[in-house]
Amino acid sequence: MEHINSKKANFNFIHLGIALISFIFLELAIKAATDSNIYKLILALIGISIGATLFLTRFGFAIAFRDAITKGYAGAFVAQLVMLGLSSLLIVPLIAAGSVFGRKITRFSHPIGISFVTGALFFGYGMSLSGGCASGTLFWIGSGNLKFILTLVGFVLGSVLAAASIGFWWHLPSFSPITIFTLGIDWRLGLTLQILFCVVIAYLLVKKKKHKPTSRLLCGGIGLAVLNFATVVTIGHPWSETFGFTLWGSKLATFIGFEPDKWTFWSDDNLIQLSVFSESTSIMDLSIILGAFLAATLSQWFKWSWPSSAHEWLTAFVGGCIMGYGARLSGGCNIGAYFSSIASGDFSGWIWAICAYMGTFVDVKLRPPSS
Repeated sequence: MEHINSKKANFNFIHLGIALISFIFLELAIKAATDSNIYKLILALIGISIGATLFLTRFGFAIAFRDAITKGYAGAFVAQLVMLGLSSLLIVPLIAAGSVFGRKITRFSHPIGISFVTGALFFGYGMSLSGGCASGTLFWIGSGNLKFILTLVGFVLGSVLAAASIGFWWHLPSFSPITIFTLGIDWRLGLTLQILFCVVIAYLLVKKKKHKPTSRLLCGGIGLAVLNFATVVTIGHPWSETFGFTLWGSKLATFIGFEPDKWTFWSDDNLIQLSVFSESTSIMDLSIILGAFLAATLSQWFKWSWPSSAHEWLTAFVGGCIMGYGARLSGGCNIGAYFSSIASGDFSGWIWAICAYMGTFVDVKLRPPSS
C-alpha cells in the first residue's frame, strides 16, 4: 500500500510540475502579448482561482438544471441564487459608480428577442446533451476528462458558425435591454428588489421544498461571486467565456482560408486581430483549465478519463456545437448571459435561465435517463 501511495504521489508531483511550467508559459505569453500589462497577469490569476473553485466545489450549471427536472432537487439552484444575490450586491454599485481606480466599468446587457430566446433554448439543450456547460467544459478538461475536449472543439465550431451567420439573427425583432438602471427608479431600489427576490426564492425552496444546498456548493457560489467582482475591478467588465471560443475559431478559420473579418460579428476589425494571449476572455478560459488542473493535482483527484462508447463521444461533440451556436445567438453562455448579466442588473439573465431550463427539459424528455 505504501508503495502504491508513493507512486501516486510521484504521479501527482509530475502533473504539478507540468502545471507550474504551463503557468509560467502562460504568464510569459501574456506578458509578451500585452507589453507587460499587469492587469492581464492579475486576470490570469483570477482565472486560475475560478478553475480551482469550480473543480473543488463541483459547482456546475448543467447538473443543476438536469437534477431539477429528473430528480426534483433544486438545491444547486439555491446555491446559484446565493451567488447571484451576492454578486449583484458587489458589482451593481461599481457599475453605478461608472469607474473604479480610474478604470471605466461596463455592464452586460442583452436585447431580448428571437435570437436571444432561440440561443438560450439551444444552449440549454446542448448543455444537457453534452453533460456540461461552458465553465464545466473548461474545468472538466483541466481535471483530465477527455470527453470535454471534444465538447470544446464542438463549442468552438458552433461559435464560428454562429458568428458567420449572426447578421441574419441580429436583424430579427427584439426589445431593448431592461436593467436596474433603465426601470425609472433609483438603482439602489432596483438592486434591493433583485437581492430580495433571490433571498425569498432561496428561502422558499429550502423551507418549503427542502432543497437545501450542500456547504460545498454554497462555498462555490460565494467564491465565484467574489471572483467575478475581482474580474470587474481588474478589467472593467464581468466574467465571460464564449467570446474567447469564437476568437479561437475565427483565427483558425482565417488560417485555413476563410475571411471572418468580413462577417458582421467582427465589424470591429481590431477585435479579431487580438492575440489569444492578450484578449481578456481568452486569457480567463485558458487560466480556468490550468486552475482546475492545479486543484485536481494538488488534491490528488486528477484522473484521465474518457467515454466508453462512440455515442458519448458524439453527444459531447454535438452538444458542444449546439452550445456554441446558442451562446453566440444569446450573447453569451451560462456565465456571460446568465450569471454576469444578472450580476450587472440586467433582467435578460432571468429570461435566459428560463429558456435554458426549457431547452434542458426538451433533452431530458427526448432521451431516456440512461443516455
